[in-house]
Amino acid sequence: MDYFRQTTPKAWTPDGIYCSYRTLYPTKPRRQLLLAIKKDLELLGKDDNALVAKQAHLFLKKWSRLKFPLQEDPAESSSSAAAATATATGTHTTFGNIEFNGDIFGTGINVQVDPHSGHGEKRSHQEEDIESNKKSKKEAVSSGQREEEDVEIDELFKEANTITLTANETLDVDEVVPSTAVCTTCSMTRRLLFQWVYDLYQKQIVRMPITGLQLIKERPTVTASDALIKLAASILDDWSSADDVARYALSLSISLIIDTTNTPTTTIVRKALSSDHWKEALDVAQSIHIPELPVQVENIFKETIEILTLDHDGGKNAALRHLTQAAAAEQEHVEDSSLLQAIDILIYILRNASKWGKEGGATEVDWTRRLVTILDHLLRDTELTVRMGEKSSTAFKENRIENEKFGTQESTRTSIGRKIDVLMEHDQFELSGSEWKTPQCTQAMKDRQHNKNVRVNACILSQLLQLPFNTQQNPNVHVVTMEWTGFTGELLFVKKVDNYYVVGSLGNVYLPTTPDDLEDFRDSLKLLFYFKHHHQHLQRTIRAPLARMRRLRVSGAKFQSNGDIFVTPTRGK
Repeated sequence: MDYFRQTTPKAWTPDGIYCSYRTLYPTKPRRQLLLAIKKDLELLGKDDNALVAKQAHLFLKKWSRLKFPLQEDPAESSSSAAAATATATGTHTTFGNIEFNGDIFGTGINVQVDPHSGHGEKRSHQEEDIESNKKSKKEAVSSGQREEEDVEIDELFKEANTITLTANETLDVDEVVPSTAVCTTCSMTRRLLFQWVYDLYQKQIVRMPITGLQLIKERPTVTASDALIKLAASILDDWSSADDVARYALSLSISLIIDTTNTPTTTIVRKALSSDHWKEALDVAQSIHIPELPVQVENIFKETIEILTLDHDGGKNAALRHLTQAAAAEQEHVEDSSLLQAIDILIYILRNASKWGKEGGATEVDWTRRLVTILDHLLRDTELTVRMGEKSSTAFKENRIENEKFGTQESTRTSIGRKIDVLMEHDQFELSGSEWKTPQCTQAMKDRQHNKNVRVNACILSQLLQLPFNTQQNPNVHVVTMEWTGFTGELLFVKKVDNYYVVGSLGNVYLPTTPDDLEDFRDSLKLLFYFKHHHQHLQRTIRAPLARMRRLRVSGAKFQSNGDIFVTPTRGK
């Protein structure tokens, strides 16, 4: 892909393309090299750059007539020789730096794969076929028959090495969101994984090349992204026995997300990473500092708790009078402040906590409305907007449209966003999304909600990072989100490091269900203030880039989206 990006489309040549890919993959057999070139051209055919897309389409149209170098590379020759001596089942064979156990393809040996056993059976007249293939390559210069090999590469790769997933093994809808589509070390293998997972939603029967999985699993693990890609391939390889936890792990790993919170998938992802990579993720999770409450807010909170503690009978009414007097005194000097906001929140909780605790059958909408009321008090001196009522996420929709290029069964005109319980926005631009569930929901439902919420917020973060920041600016931004189950919840962050995402917990939050619970609400109030200040900082950071993006769109310039998020397609009809 580097050759196509670094060379103008009009300067592309078969010799230049082949030599560039051969330099990048010195040990890859010629057939697989040509397959890689063709796959990249297919992706470039959907590029936003019209010249790139047009030239890629032209090359694909003329694929059978392209004159790629015919000489056999030393690495390929040695691979063919090694393949000729390999047995087709149970053989431990090495090609370059890649080791295969039994499943070999595209290296000069023909293997018939049994999709149930995963092993190959050697075809008859194997050596004759090898010699015949070599001879046909040499004769192709004069006869023009070498084009047949290029045309048949895709069919050979699909039919000779595949495993089949049946209808009852398909993924559930919306399990894979989102991913960084361009990975510096594994872009080709990641695109292959994306296509496989995309097909799981679009088809009832999915065929996946075994060799592709083997190549990924045998690849050296250099970065955390490499480890996540290997984990995704491993889960796909054993998909028929995958449970919900494994499926959630797939949706995270293929999305290049490392979740450091305490969830069932964390254990699976943790085992796939080296100790150094896991420590790097933890360092990111522990790098965010939560400031203490403002002094005035801290003092009024302590005074309210003291009144409630000393006067059990009339403590609530006395605390309300004290808060009202403190608010009146503060308003002598300012119209609004953090102190006034905290006072109004405490008054709201004291008046309603007992009712919340005794009430039965409260829905997630009820608990969402209560927390949003607190946010309204907290954010009233800002330009931030709280959207409640399952508003669709445009960040999710934009990434879904971009990812529809992986398939042909969807139309972008029918794409919709994912509905979110609460969206934080600045000038109709999404900053984060938060989700609620009822207290009666099961642990499995909580895990599912967490998995989805993390990926949706990664979509939002990706959209933020695609804004046209000034090159001298450092868009060091992250997303802060909340997940609630009834009156208890957790504050989380999603941050991008290099080319993967890290998810971490900032602390637990809750809404008191009795006045006696108010004392422990201090830490929750501190986290809610951080939630506010983070979004204010994010708002200031993106204000200029957001205005720049909208100006460019109005003037007719095209804003180039990276399109680096993988979004789950809808199931094919």
